[in-house]
Amino acid sequence: MDVSGIDLSLTMHLWHASGLRAILTDPQTVKRAMESSPAPLPRANPPQPTRKSQPGAVTPTPTAPRKKTSAPLANKSAHGSASTSRPGSSRPVPSSRTPQLPPELRAYFSRLPVPAFSLWTYWDLPVDLGPTPNKARQTLIKNMLHALHWPARSSVFWPLSRLQGDTVVADLDLFTFGVQAVTPVYVFCFGEQACRVLVPDKDPATLQRSTSPYTQALVQCFPSLNAMLPDNRELKTIAWKILKGYAPMPM
Repeated sequence: MDVSGIDLSLTMHLWHASGLRAILTDPQTVKRAMESSPAPLPRANPPQPTRKSQPGAVTPTPTAPRKKTSAPLANKSAHGSASTSRPGSSRPVPSSRTPQLPPELRAYFSRLPVPAFSLWTYWDLPVDLGPTPNKARQTLIKNMLHALHWPARSSVFWPLSRLQGDTVVADLDLFTFGVQAVTPVYVFCFGEQACRVLVPDKDPATLQRSTSPYTQALVQCFPSLNAMLPDNRELKTIAWKILKGYAPMPM
């Protein structure tokens, strides 16, 4: 309630109600207006309730109410571990469950454009991110991305496996770490071996879009990149038709 106009005369109160707050005039007019206004009534403090104390009773001293405090909530990852993020950044702060990234993968992760519309992965990706990549696979992927003409930050690559010596083994902690940073809408998974890791309860041969226990993004299965090489046009056409069914949204 606006109480600034309570002490005005009736005439001035009507002007105040219409929005008038100040008048440029001479001192005599102001003096007459003030003399015609009734004196404001003194404001009395509301009476405080009293309680009769019994003989020998001790009157308790009022205490200030305690402020309620709430414990900070931690975001949980797919494996139940807490994950936090730096202010203004989508990348998770490394925690006790963060995988130990090799130097080349750590440098690659620092350059990832996040968030992204899609995350691409396949079984042999850690090989192609290493010092001796497969040039044929890299060229095939580059040609697909070039033909799609998708805008920047539409596609990033992150492995679901790692190199253990000369052997490629699944690493779902590594995948979860990357997918939480990228927060894609879709995961494009190439090859039956990789699809069986992310979508263990589905038949990857159907090339369907499915849910995964390791990411909130939907997983779209594709034919194997190795099977498309050197020039398997049937599989390339299948993969191309699936890719053309997706339209990146602004991130």
